[in-house]
Amino acid sequence: MSAFCVFGVSRLDCKKAAEKKVRTVDPATKKRLSHDEWRAEVEVLSVSIFEEKKTLRQISPAFDAPQFCYDWIRIASGGGQIRLPRLMVRGPKVDKKGVQIKRDGKVLITWLPYQKSEQAAVAA
Repeated sequence: MSAFCVFGVSRLDCKKAAEKKVRTVDPATKKRLSHDEWRAEVEVLSVSIFEEKKTLRQISPAFDAPQFCYDWIRIASGGGQIRLPRLMVRGPKVDKKGVQIKRDGKVLITWLPYQKSEQAAVAA
């Protein structure tokens, strides 16, 4: 089972969001934008979204070990394609009091921030 992944802001996800927001018709002039004009507007908006976005989401595939996540982060960060990378691990979802949340008798599993001390606890 893959238990590790990377959360963060991805330039590709921001570009997809910008493509959905930018219309093919200029609202001021009611004139249809050429493909190049539309792409230019998408690029400007995607850069803006990438720089301002604070919400993190899963941007990597799931991996079996944290070292694979670190490798993935190193490669993706080198090209400036991601921002705010956070290593996450699968774990039980808990409420404010620290009690595990159960649904249909089973503990819910979610992504939690990875702490290196967890690795030592699992190995012991």
